[in-house]
Amino acid sequence: MPVRGLVRRRLVDAFTELPGPKRAGVVVAPAGHGKTTLLSHLAATFEGPVRWLTCERRDAVPAVLLARLGALLGDLVAGDTAAGGAGRLGPDELFAALEEGRHQPALLIVDDAYLLGDGPSVEVIGRLMSHSAPRLSVLSASREALP
Repeated sequence: MPVRGLVRRRLVDAFTELPGPKRAGVVVAPAGHGKTTLLSHLAATFEGPVRWLTCERRDAVPAVLLARLGALLGDLVAGDTAAGGAGRLGPDELFAALEEGRHQPALLIVDDAYLLGDGPSVEVIGRLMSHSAPRLSVLSASREALP
């Protein structure tokens, strides 16, 4: 997909030219400066499954965030299971599967990450961004720098 409109080529290249199956980054800018537009463009150009999490204030509670991540990412590691069982993965099972790389390369977009605050929920996103999930690329957008 060619870069068009407000998305700047150098911003796209900064992500897409990183080597390997794992990429991570945080886009920080004030409201209205095109963070979500950039993430949408990168999601459209990613070759593989893309999962999108738009953070809400309630996600600052780690149990809530982990439940939402399990629902978003569970099918990547568990495949098709009966009655939505993939979304029932607990945090330990989800992270273990992601750490083992039992899925094709995938992209997780975490938009509005500033709503997570500076507590344990940000640490969960940091863990996903680290090398502990070697085939999961994570891009986050925030109005404020994340701890």
